[in-house]
Amino acid sequence: MSDEGRTFECLKANEAGYVLAGQYRIDDLIARWPGAGEKKGGADLDLEAVNVAQGALWLCGSHCHVRLTSEDDDKDQLRSKIRPRPSRHLLARIPLMDDALRLGAVKVVPRKGPGSIRGVLAGDAYLKPFLDLPSKENGLDIEGLIVTESEVLLGLRGPRLDNSAVIVYLSLNKDLEVRATGCPFSISVAWRSVTLARMEPTFLSSRAWWAMPWARFDSIAGSQT
Repeated sequence: MSDEGRTFECLKANEAGYVLAGQYRIDDLIARWPGAGEKKGGADLDLEAVNVAQGALWLCGSHCHVRLTSEDDDKDQLRSKIRPRPSRHLLARIPLMDDALRLGAVKVVPRKGPGSIRGVLAGDAYLKPFLDLPSKENGLDIEGLIVTESEVLLGLRGPRLDNSAVIVYLSLNKDLEVRATGCPFSISVAWRSVTLARMEPTFLSSRAWWAMPWARFDSIAGSQT
């Protein structure tokens, strides 16, 4: 999977490692996705996260905005215009059929509107102030993805809140519209340790520990009183 194009790849294991078994174009799977046909093969999807769960391949773009670069040779010139980059607003579910030998019909989360990721996050008090910022300036930037039976977890490279990274969870309906969301965890990173802490108003009912040779993940428990 590349973050600079509109394709994803399937690798096959052999004795020497892995070889390319197939390459798939998003534009062959999703009709009229933004950026198709633009110069150099189309606007990139900035695919940053992939997961295989519930019998499907899930792909997620960064959903980020970018600040346009200078059109002249002055690389130090800062331009005021910020570009939304709608081609990057992709979260897709691709069924894996016949032991993953072929792909089924693709479903995508709405790119905009009340059922989209950005549309729902606009109602979140923690993240709303950062949604219109470029990714390199602490704007929204999705980099991680985990899919469970009941929800989708997104790891954010940005924004960082104080000194903490954020994990967002989404609840999707059968049409892949976002019906609920939250930011229950922030991750504070310090030398040789990582602490997983809750964010209001979500509360956890138990305490769990994950031990690693160099780090400890603390799931900080709380109870609503």
